[in-house]
Amino acid sequence: MARVPTYDSPQVQQQVTRPVQLQGVAPDTTSIARGLESFERGAQILVDKQRAETNAAVLQGAATALGDYQNNDLFNPESGVYATKGGAAIGIAQTRLEAFDKQAVDIRNSLSSDEQRLKWDAYSAGQRQSYSGNLQKYEFKEIDQYKSDQAKGFLSTASQSAVLNYQNPEQINRSLTQIDAVLSSEGQRNGVAPELLEAQKLKIKSSIYADVLQRQATDDPFVAQKRLKEYQGSMSADDLVRVGGMIENKVDRLQQKAEMAQLRAEAKAERTLGKIDAQISSGVPATPEMWSAWASSVRGTPAQAEFNQRVGQEVETQKVLRLPIDQQVSFINEKTAELQQKGGTVADAANLNRLARAVDSSAKMMNNAPLDYFQQRLGGDVQPLDLGSDDAPAILGDRLAAIQGMQQKFGPTVAMKPLLPQEVKQISAQLEVMSPDDQSSLFARLHAGLGDDEAYAGAMQQIAPDSPIRALTGLIAGKQRSMTLEKNRFSADVEATSGDVAKTMMVGESILNRSKTQKTEDGSPRNFPLPKQADFQLAFSKAMGDVFAGQPQSYELAMQATKAYYTGAAAQRGDISGEVNSRQMKNAIKASVGEVVDFNGSSTLAPWGMAGDKFEQVARDQLVNTMKAQGMSDQDQALASAFSLRQYKDGVYYVMQGQQFKYGADGKPLMINVNEANQ
Repeated sequence: MARVPTYDSPQVQQQVTRPVQLQGVAPDTTSIARGLESFERGAQILVDKQRAETNAAVLQGAATALGDYQNNDLFNPESGVYATKGGAAIGIAQTRLEAFDKQAVDIRNSLSSDEQRLKWDAYSAGQRQSYSGNLQKYEFKEIDQYKSDQAKGFLSTASQSAVLNYQNPEQINRSLTQIDAVLSSEGQRNGVAPELLEAQKLKIKSSIYADVLQRQATDDPFVAQKRLKEYQGSMSADDLVRVGGMIENKVDRLQQKAEMAQLRAEAKAERTLGKIDAQISSGVPATPEMWSAWASSVRGTPAQAEFNQRVGQEVETQKVLRLPIDQQVSFINEKTAELQQKGGTVADAANLNRLARAVDSSAKMMNNAPLDYFQQRLGGDVQPLDLGSDDAPAILGDRLAAIQGMQQKFGPTVAMKPLLPQEVKQISAQLEVMSPDDQSSLFARLHAGLGDDEAYAGAMQQIAPDSPIRALTGLIAGKQRSMTLEKNRFSADVEATSGDVAKTMMVGESILNRSKTQKTEDGSPRNFPLPKQADFQLAFSKAMGDVFAGQPQSYELAMQATKAYYTGAAAQRGDISGEVNSRQMKNAIKASVGEVVDFNGSSTLAPWGMAGDKFEQVARDQLVNTMKAQGMSDQDQALASAFSLRQYKDGVYYVMQGQQFKYGADGKPLMINVNEANQ
C-alpha cells in the first residue's frame, strides 16, 4: 500500500519562568512581556502540529480507501481485472482506469481542506500512474494470449475440416491454405525464425494428411494408397512410415478378403449346385423363389454355366415325371442304354443319374404319401380332415377320387393311402391315449367315412406301421360283419361281431404292450396273469399246423394277434389261471386271423368270418373257375384236388403244387380270390 506523506511541525517546549525577585524597587515588566510572547508562539506551534497530524490521518484513510478499491478491482475472483480473461480483457485498462479516476475524485471530494486535497492530488497522481501501468501490462498479456488462442482454435477447426472432408481434395487444399496463412501470421507476430516456422508448417500439414489418409483407408484403402503417393512430399518420415504401413496392411487384408470371398462364393455356388441336384433328384419342383435365390448364389462364379444346365435338366425332369411310371422307367432305360452304347460326358451321366433318382423318389412318394404327391407335384388341393365332422365322408371321397385318378395315370405304384402324414401322426397320438372302446369307435368312423375296404386297409397301414396288431384290429373293426366262434348243440352258438373282436384284441394289446401314456397313469405296467410264452407258442404252433410254412413273418404276426385276443378275452372273462385253454386258443385264432381249414391235405386259413366248411366249397369252385378262365388244360383241371392253398392276404391265395407255386397260362403264379366268389 502507498505510504501517505505526513507533515511534522517543530516541537515546542515550555520554558519554566523564574520567580520574580522584589527588592524594594519598582517592578521590571520587560521579562513578563517576553514570556507572554513566547507562550503565544508555543501555542501556535501546538495548533499547527495538531492540524498536520489530523491531515496525515485523513490522508491515510483516503489512501487506505483507494488501496482497498485497487485490491478489489484487481483481485476480486468474480469481477476483478485478473479474473477477466482472453477477449474479455480487451479495453479493460481504459475502463478500469476511468473507474479508478472516479474513485479518486470521490475520495478527494470527501476531504475537508485545500491542504488535504493538495496533498491528495499529488498522492493519487502517483497511484494512477502505477495502476495504469499494471492494467495496460495485464491487458496486453491477455490480448496476446487471446490472439494465440484464436489462432490455435482456427488451426484446430481448419485441421478438423480437412480431416472431416477427407473425400474432398478441394476442401483439404482450402483448409491447408488457411492454415499456412495463420501460421505465417503467428510466426511473424511471435518472431519465430523462418526455418522453425517451416518445420511447424510441415508437422501440422503432415499430421493432417496422416489423419485424412487414415479416414480414407477405413473407407477404401486402395484410394488411400493412391493419395499417399500424392501427399508423400508434404509428410514427415515418421508419418509416412506409420500411415503407409497401415494402408498397406489394409490393402493386403482387403486383397486376401476379396480372394477368400471369391473362394467362398465359389464354394457356396458348389453347395448351391448340390442343393439343386438334390432338389432335381427328389422330383419335387422348386419354386420360382428358390430358383431366384440359387441364381443369386452362383452369379459371377464358374458354377453359373452349370446352373444354366441344371435349369434345363429340371424342365426335362418334370416333363418325364408327368409320364406314367412305366413310361418313366422306359425313358430311363433308353437313356441308360444310349449312354452306354454311344458314350457321353460325365455331366451327361450325372444328369441321367439325377433323373433316375427323381423317378425313384417320385415312385416312393406315390407309394408312401400319394396325397402329398398330389399336392406338391400335381398342384392338387387336399382339404384337412376331421373325423368327427359331418364333412369327413365328402373330404375322404375327394381324396379317394384323387388317388384313383393318379392310379389311372401312373399305374399301381400309387398306393391307396388316404391320409396326410400330419393326420397320421395326430391319429396315432390319439390312439395312444384312447381306451379300447374309443379306439374301436374311431376305426368305425374312419371306415364309414372311407366306404372302401382297400382305402381303409391303406389308412390302417399308415396309422400303425410299427404296430401291426393295432393295424390288424383296425382292419377287423372295419369289416363290420360277424362270425361264429363256437357252435354248440345244446346252447346258443357263440357269435362275435368284427367290432367285438377288434375291441377284445385292443384290450389284450393294451395289457401286453401298454403305451407310455398308459404306463404313466399308474406308474407301472399292469400285472395280469398270462400263460407262459413257451406254453402259448407250443399251443399256437400245434393249432396252426403248416399254415405259415415258409412264412416266418406272417407266422409271428398271427401269433401276436392271437395272443392279443386271447389275453383280452381272458381279461374280459376274468380268467386269471395263467394256463393255456385249448378251446379259447381255437377261438382266439379264429377271431384274430380266421379259421384253420384243411384244404386238400394242407392247412390254410379261411377268410375272416367265413366258416371252414363254406370256405372249402367256395375255394374249390373258385380254383376250377380260375383255371378255366386262364385256359388251362382239362388235365390240369382234373388235378385241382391235388393243389393246396397258401394265404397271400385275407381271402387271396397262391395255388401250390407240393412246395412249389403253380403257374398259370400267363406264366405267373396262379392265384385265387375267395372274396370275389363270396360276394
